[in-house]
Amino acid sequence: MINKTFRPMKPKRVDEIGEYDGRIFQEKIDGGNSVVDVDLPNINIIHARDKTWNIRTYRYPELVKEIQQGKVLRNKCTYIGELTVLDKDGVGRLWTFGKRSHLENQFQIRRLSKIYPVVFYPHHIIQDNGEMLDTLTYEEIMRLLATYVNEGDHVKQIPTFENPQPLLEQKGKIEGMVIKELSGIYQFGKRGSGWTKKKFLQEKTVKFISYIEKEIGINLFTDDNKEIHLSGNRVKLAVEQIEQKGYVMAEIEFYAETDKGFRDASIKSDFIKRIGNLKEAEI
Repeated sequence: MINKTFRPMKPKRVDEIGEYDGRIFQEKIDGGNSVVDVDLPNINIIHARDKTWNIRTYRYPELVKEIQQGKVLRNKCTYIGELTVLDKDGVGRLWTFGKRSHLENQFQIRRLSKIYPVVFYPHHIIQDNGEMLDTLTYEEIMRLLATYVNEGDHVKQIPTFENPQPLLEQKGKIEGMVIKELSGIYQFGKRGSGWTKKKFLQEKTVKFISYIEKEIGINLFTDDNKEIHLSGNRVKLAVEQIEQKGYVMAEIEFYAETDKGFRDASIKSDFIKRIGNLKEAEI
């Protein structure tokens, strides 16, 4: 396994798409940022957060099995990408992936691997046979991905276009788009560097007043009974706030809001700035 730890690079958010020349436009996959290190028969699936590499290979047996067959990802390479779970339309959903990404019980892992199978979308290669690829441009990396990645049931290529129109036509269905300048270079721990994102999701600060425990995490409810799922280490904080103050404030993003709730809503770890410390006046 590669022994270099790092903070993943993040795309800079933009409102305008800008010029088309010298760029590619990719679907922004709604999932969790992950590193997949392949050194067959060993596989390390890592949740890439800050400087800590949290190896969580045991949570995704279906992905490990497919990679170990040696057909989807080139051996002795380290990939960065998004782990997600696809909906019935083949679109990644973070809120569904959350049902997998925090599991520890092996029985539940095996059971949900069949109900909510994960898919890995690699967008970068940082190591090839022991050599760091930190000087290659996005254009060069794209060529490697086209050669090194073969689609299977649990590994997919990110939909990529020379202009944004095919992605704009899916507004309201996908999370957004990623825009890469082909001459840009991935810079660990940085934001931008020729890599930007335009989100299609709506954002809102919401007051939740109650919760119910679920098999994984909790469901939070607004005072008009609109619901959103929360899992992970912020569950404890949300429960404490509701028990102590009667409510918890959170920033969410979602595809659409109806009388019944927020469609495909999530409190995202890479988006959420604060939970529990927001002032009610900020709504």
